[in-house]
Amino acid sequence: VTFSYCKYFRLIMFRVAFLMVCVQLALARGPCDIKNDEVKEMIKNGVQDLSALNCDADGYFGPKQCHTGGCYCAGKNGAFIQDTFTDWSMAYKMNCKCAQDKYEYSKLKIIGKMFACDKYGNYESVQCMGSQCFCADENGKPATNGQSVHISQIHLLDC
Repeated sequence: VTFSYCKYFRLIMFRVAFLMVCVQLALARGPCDIKNDEVKEMIKNGVQDLSALNCDADGYFGPKQCHTGGCYCAGKNGAFIQDTFTDWSMAYKMNCKCAQDKYEYSKLKIIGKMFACDKYGNYESVQCMGSQCFCADENGKPATNGQSVHISQIHLLDC
């Protein structure tokens, strides 16, 4: 009797622990998710000139945020990144990945990584790490052609 009772009790404790983990994961929402709920409620209640926020998969603010006046680049905490606002006519050109990566890196207070961003917060087609430069994709990673040159020969890159 005691053995089966203990076995049954362990099964119940496992299920309770599993449910607690599931509840914790469901409740672990990022700052953008939480703010977006507030914005959506305000929109539902008739507040004008609000747009839903762009949240990433982890619940943080996506790199590009838009509202009725246009779009801008934002940090993962939602902070406006200086000199990145553009009106709707040019907003389609922005992805803000470079601007957000640069902003987040600057908060680390370390040096060593360079970011070449265009005026829309996107990665420039040429990026450098140390003295090596390469053609980059939209995420700032080396493009598939694998071409890399010394910074003194950057003019030879055909990206």
